[in-house]
Amino acid sequence: MKRKLKVMLMSMLLVSSLTACGGNASSKSVATIQPVTIDFNVASLDNGTISFEYPTDEWKRVESGFPAIPVMLIPSDASNNTNTNINVVVSEEVKMPLDKYLSAIPATYEQVSPNIKVDLSEIRTLDDKEVAYNENTVQFTDENIQKCIEKGILTEQMIEANGGKEALLNIPAQKQIQMTFYLDNKSTTVTGTYTEDNEKENVLKAMTTIVQTAKIK
Repeated sequence: MKRKLKVMLMSMLLVSSLTACGGNASSKSVATIQPVTIDFNVASLDNGTISFEYPTDEWKRVESGFPAIPVMLIPSDASNNTNTNINVVVSEEVKMPLDKYLSAIPATYEQVSPNIKVDLSEIRTLDDKEVAYNENTVQFTDENIQKCIEKGILTEQMIEANGGKEALLNIPAQKQIQMTFYLDNKSTTVTGTYTEDNEKENVLKAMTTIVQTAKIK
């Protein structure tokens, strides 16, 4: 499972690094993210780079096994299933305007992870934070596996290590929400991944709580 998760997380880490290129934050906003009233049980999480609060009734922290993502959240009733998860990545610097960041994502996915399709991409605001918000579908197909091989993103050895081509094709389509914002002059990306549509509300609730309470260490 960790090997499959690594394949899924790889592109998110690469796209997060986009904010290391050119400019300041955009002031354009087209939608509002409704703030969460935090009247539920929360716990503080400190991954060494950033601290934030998250709802403890629906989520628990686990060690991810990946250096760039020390910890992540999974459903509190989950055991070893990490298909539904939330993670937070902080980059070193902020240089790219958020609207340019969003416009660069489709081409970047085509280069580094053709198995991700952008379904929605727009600038939103949450309280006083401007947020680059996008929703994606993550799924392997024969076509995008071949593209990954041609681009050197995947090798036959990597595919076999993940159970073979059929194993990748049998991974259920996943939905992904990303919120990228600037915090203390660093770009922060919160990514939520889930499989079932009825999970989206809890994922958004936790992600919004994280954005509202996030503090750079």
